[in-house]
Amino acid sequence: MATNTTLTNSLIDIGANLTHKSLKHHLPLVLQRANNAQVSHIIITGTSISGSREAIDIATRHNQEQQNVKLYSTVGIHPHDATRHVTYNYREQLVKLLTGNKNIVAVGECGLDFDRNFSLPDDQRSVFNTQLELAREFNLPLFMHERSASNDMLSILEKYSQHENFHGVIHCFTNGTLDVLQKYLSLNLYIGITGWVCDDRRGKDLAKLIPHIPLDRLLIETDAPFLLPRNMPRPWPSQNEPSCLPYVVKKLAECYSVSVDEIAKHTTENAKKLFKL
Repeated sequence: MATNTTLTNSLIDIGANLTHKSLKHHLPLVLQRANNAQVSHIIITGTSISGSREAIDIATRHNQEQQNVKLYSTVGIHPHDATRHVTYNYREQLVKLLTGNKNIVAVGECGLDFDRNFSLPDDQRSVFNTQLELAREFNLPLFMHERSASNDMLSILEKYSQHENFHGVIHCFTNGTLDVLQKYLSLNLYIGITGWVCDDRRGKDLAKLIPHIPLDRLLIETDAPFLLPRNMPRPWPSQNEPSCLPYVVKKLAECYSVSVDEIAKHTTENAKKLFKL
């Protein structure tokens, strides 16, 4: 998956699902390709208790071997998994996972998803509020998911934004409006952009919004193995992975009318600042 994008700065993928079976069984090759594409850090997304535990284990084992690409993880419960977690003491288990591991850099993936409603809305709100409290307690940034739930999301976040250590990113911002984007930015949140913006079929509206994101609030991610950047040369690979991140950078550079190195510089600095890498 070599890219045709010339970069002198390294990149940070703030969200990749390296616990997914399509990636974890080939992790050495995936990470080698990422290194070749100048991806220096990858944050593995935790979406459940078991998934977060696995993300921590992958990052810990890998970093002990002192590889070129540094791995970190989030710890959290995705809104799709909220209902199946409310029946037992998930808060206590999250606390155990969050305690004393230097490779954990955020609480999440957490938030609200009223698009598919795989979990009951009230369960989603409850589990999300718990994770907001834990982020404040552990002074960690939030790694947040929102689909078709911006009103509820903003209402909840506005209450927590009054706290001094409230910080985080709206991961995989895709089809929100300018008004919603500006409200997230007004809460001093970062905005994570994926390969969705590279898709001429469904990413056109997002591409128009990109210049409204200040460069000091922009983050990049693959959400691998999903959302393959469709500005890659054909034949396309069967799935997305961190080595494809330069194509997100390429598209963003076009949206801002700046160089790819300018995007790389800002997004790497922003990720290091937010996640204390």
